[in-house]
Amino acid sequence: MTAYTQPIYVAAIFFAILVFMLFIPWLIYTYRKYNHLPLSTTFITFSFIFYFLSALFLVLLPLPEIRDTCSLQHFSLVPFQFVANTFENSGIVLTQPGTYMQLFKQPSFYQAFFNFLLLLPFGVYLRYFFQEKKYWKKALGFTFVLTLFYEITQVTGIYGIYNCAYRIFDVDDLMLNTSGGVLGFFIAPAVLALFPSKQKVKEKADKLLAHDECLYC
Repeated sequence: MTAYTQPIYVAAIFFAILVFMLFIPWLIYTYRKYNHLPLSTTFITFSFIFYFLSALFLVLLPLPEIRDTCSLQHFSLVPFQFVANTFENSGIVLTQPGTYMQLFKQPSFYQAFFNFLLLLPFGVYLRYFFQEKKYWKKALGFTFVLTLFYEITQVTGIYGIYNCAYRIFDVDDLMLNTSGGVLGFFIAPAVLALFPSKQKVKEKADKLLAHDECLYC
């Protein structure tokens, strides 16, 4: 679990620094835009920053201890290779349901599952920004571009910091990340129901602005 907790810990440090730098400008910006300080908008915006940092560091960390990474495997271009890796030497027999529990003990399964979950929150945030379900194709495009950015960052050794790729450019990661993001986009209303919509925030801002104008009438 250290492989997952350490990147989030690093992201929390960077997030704290960003909050210190951006919080006052953000308060000024939101007050001028909405004529009040909507807590829901502030929470969603800053939680998105923390999520984005966490996802980025989960992709990049841990860094290799050596700069020369050319001896490592660089590409995996076979779709659904994670399925073959999961079943290989797992003891799972399709005709014996009792062996299916072995599936959840396979490292390949856990890796694929976490790759699927990685960009699921990203889809939720996109739904908040786009609002309507009809923009799912845009969400698909943004999610694919983001996961492609992650894979290119890895395969280029963080754009030349390392001699070669230090993690595999994996076509399965592209599929799993993108699928997770699209699912997040569609299930987002269940999560976003806990927060006021952008339209309600704007309506409140308009009412406050109209009230202020009446005071000076």
